[in-house]
This record gives sequence, structure tokens and C-alpha cells, in this order.
Amino acid sequence: MATGFRQRLFRACAALSALLASMCACGEGDTGGWRPEKSEDGIHVYSRAVEGSSVRAVKAEVAVDAAFEDAVALLLDASQRPRWDELCAEASIVRRVSETEDVAYIHNDLPWPVSDRDMVLRRIWSVDADRSRAQIRASVMDGVLPEIAGRVRVTHADGVWTIERGDAAGVHITTEIHADPGGPVPDWLMNALSVQGPYKALRNIRHLLESREGDPGPELRRAAP
Repeated sequence: MATGFRQRLFRACAALSALLASMCACGEGDTGGWRPEKSEDGIHVYSRAVEGSSVRAVKAEVAVDAAFEDAVALLLDASQRPRWDELCAEASIVRRVSETEDVAYIHNDLPWPVSDRDMVLRRIWSVDADRSRAQIRASVMDGVLPEIAGRVRVTHADGVWTIERGDAAGVHITTEIHADPGGPVPDWLMNALSVQGPYKALRNIRHLLESREGDPGPELRRAAP
């Protein structure tokens, strides 16, 4: 990713930091109610009830020995998502709204006999002025793309990724997600989606970043001057 584009990206993101913090459905500083679900290999996964929903919200976190800018770039690059999200068969940018907002399409390939899921996400991101913390907020958008036969369109989902610089070289990555799969899903698969999914995603992200395989990819290169 070109240095000039990265600098412009972070300058534009800084102006949105306060706005994004107020938008996050998984409220920053609200740590009550989280139940430990899995703790292994330095990755911790929690869940908590959400009022009015039968689906629990999930939080997962991990420390990664990687540069802050590389972690942000990897998570913003939709083309890289299938490399760290094992259920994701396809991810692409539908529309670029600004330097700090876009619309992405995600197609998840679920095991038979469960129908595949897909969704259209509005993503807004920000970076603190001192580049110590970044957030990527995503929520479902309706009416952007026609539904595709054989895929159930997810209509209720939101989440936030938080990337923070660590005390030493490295970053701390946290993801909080609440999504309704939109139809019946077997218990074993729901567990895979809600607990194993975030766990494996952070494990894969850590591997990509620490092995320097987390290339920013063509999506961000095309945006560079």
C-alpha cells in the first residue's frame, strides 16, 4: 500500500474517531455480562445475552506481534477476508463512499444441508489522531443488491473491530459481533459460527500478520494514487 495513501487514510480517519465511538452498538467500556466461552493459545472468546434477541453477542480478543498499520490494512481489505474467515467464500467492495466508508458484500459458504448466507455491510472506520487506536464499524444494509438464489440474505448483523497499539511492539485486536443468521441453524453449527468462528478468525489473522503474509492486497492498492 502506497505511503501517501496510508497517510491520507489515517488523517481522514482521525476526524471520525469521536463519531464512531458513539455509534458502536457494542458500547465501549460496557464490560458487564460477558461469559467466558473459550480461552486457548492466547485467544479469548466471550458471549453475552442481547435484549430482544435469541442470539448471543460474541467478543474475541488476541495480542499480535505486528505493526498497527498492517493490522488495520488487513482488516480493511475485503479481498483478504477469505484468508482469515474460514466460512467466507467471497468478499468484495460494492461501493466506495469515501476514504473512511465503503459498502462490502460477504458470501459465507455453510456446510450442507444449511443454506449459504450472504450480507451487504456498510463499513465506517476511524483512527485516533495519535494512531494508537482504530475502529472498524460494520452494519447490515438492505436494498443494495438483489438476493441470490440459494443464499439466505442476513438482515440483522452489526459488529466492531478495535485495533490498539500494545505496550511493546505489537497490537491488541478485539472483535464484537451480534448477528442473526436468518433462519434455523443446527446447534453444532451455531456454536461453530458464534465461538469457533471468531476464535479461528483471530488465529488466522495473527498468523497472517506475524508471518507477514497479510499483504494489503489489490483492493487497497487500487485506491492508492
